[in-house]
Amino acid sequence: MRRRTTAPPDWESPLQPWDRALRAEVALKALCADGTLHPDEWFPVSITVKAARREAARAIAICTACPVRGACLELALRHWTIGQHGVWGGLVPAERAALRRQRLAAAPGYDFALFMARRGRPAASSGIEQGTRGAG
Repeated sequence: MRRRTTAPPDWESPLQPWDRALRAEVALKALCADGTLHPDEWFPVSITVKAARREAARAIAICTACPVRGACLELALRHWTIGQHGVWGGLVPAERAALRRQRLAAAPGYDFALFMARRGRPAASSGIEQGTRGAG
């Protein structure tokens, strides 16, 4: 399968067709797409949550009213290559990292399935990255 060179590989993963629908929904309905804020306002430089939220307050305010906030956050958590930077779903990087660690710890096998998906191979024994198919 040939990959597009304009997007990170995990955006076009054949294992996650539902992500294409999420990405399309976010792209069409996200309030951040109007460009009213300078791009730097979406990328706080502070590491601590409190300082980063203060730096990105205007961006977070836009996210609070966004109709696709949940889908945006889900994309950022699923695709960490893009989700580890900036404001996604109203959360700063440190908040999303903590949430992602919780999710990975709560889902046995998910970290392995995510690793295999990024390498372009199906995680045959987990079924997690394969949609609704069972393990096998």
